[in-house]
Amino acid sequence: MFKHLMLFISLFPTLAIAAFTPPITILLDHRNLEVRANAGFTSTTEWMIRIDTQQGVDQNGQAKLYFDGKRASQTVLEAYTIRPNGERVVVSPDRIKIRSDDADELAPYFSDDMVTVIIFPQVEVGSKLYYKVETKQNDPVI
Repeated sequence: MFKHLMLFISLFPTLAIAAFTPPITILLDHRNLEVRANAGFTSTTEWMIRIDTQQGVDQNGQAKLYFDGKRASQTVLEAYTIRPNGERVVVSPDRIKIRSDDADELAPYFSDDMVTVIIFPQVEVGSKLYYKVETKQNDPVI
């Protein structure tokens, strides 16, 4: 009896892991950083994920990219959704928002933090989401 119980316990974690499907798969995460002599920099980020579950749709239909609004600027160079049928749907400029970061609701007036929000169109299970963003920081933090 003890052997059967131990066998069941040892198999249970394996069964639970086998049933798990991650909400997304990261297909591309590439960053290029060029640092200038004055310690300013230009950063170019390319990112692509595949949506694997409905939870992935719910959690990743938009991307939030943070930067220091006092010292830097951020530009979305390219963003699109590739639907499961292969159709490429470009993110229109009205679906790219730059606003102050409201993460600290207690002191929003004392923060220079900004966020660029990319709202991807027609996201469904099997979609791929892509963006390429350039961040330029002219002044060093310290």
